[in-house]
Amino acid sequence: MILCICNVVRDADIDTAIRAGVRSFKEFTQRTGCSGVCGTCSEDAEALFYSRLKLFRAERREDIFALVACAA
Repeated sequence: MILCICNVVRDADIDTAIRAGVRSFKEFTQRTGCSGVCGTCSEDAEALFYSRLKLFRAERREDIFALVACAA
């Protein structure tokens, strides 16, 4: 799904950025240009960014707990 039509930023770009270490919407916009032209997408893109970041962090915690359980 395209989030930002001005710079053709897709929802998959959020996942890629988060896996690459991006942890704030500001940094995401600096890297991708999302919401940098007209700003219409800003609110929805930011909400999606932080929901995906929350999901990423939850998945990482589950991976860590699984590793600890295997080590025990």
